Amino acid sequence: MHQTNVQADNSEQTEKDFDKLLQRSNEYLEGWKRAKADYLNLKRQSEKDKEEIAGLAMGAVIIDLLPVKTNLDRAWKHLPKELEDNDWIKGLSQVRAQFDAMLATIGIEQIDPVGRTFTPDEHEAIEKQSDPTVPDDQVVATLEPGYKLRGNVIVPAKVKVNSHVDQDINKETKGGE
Repeated sequence: MHQTNVQADNSEQTEKDFDKLLQRSNEYLEGWKRAKADYLNLKRQSEKDKEEIAGLAMGAVIIDLLPVKTNLDRAWKHLPKELEDNDWIKGLSQVRAQFDAMLATIGIEQIDPVGRTFTPDEHEAIEKQSDPTVPDDQVVATLEPGYKLRGNVIVPAKVKVNSHVDQDINKETKGGE
């Protein structure tokens, strides 16, 4: 009987040891799962950060190139008619088209605000006019183009905006005299 008690004690001890080991094993497994999830999250965040840094670097280069495009477009508007058929000008026109295509490929689009309502997110009001036949806060001219990169404004368009405010102030001033 003594041997049976010892075997029962050993069996109970073995079962307790097994349960402890199983519990410890599950804790390690859960810890490993958390570590793996943390690693995958870190890896995703690192990739996202790399893309963001690359995007910022590309954005900085693009912002430096956009004034070149703006000035090229300005110069093109003043091209003398007698030079339009010149072979050199035709070649330059192809380079200009290639430059525009490259900007479009990377997601650059020019903001064309004329006729639209002024929004400070896309436009910078440089001048204003007061024309009662034009709706209030309507952009009437683009003084310098603005640009978006993948839908986000990176350079606001410099614009001339119609404003009825001056007329209202003048009416109030004249009416009050």
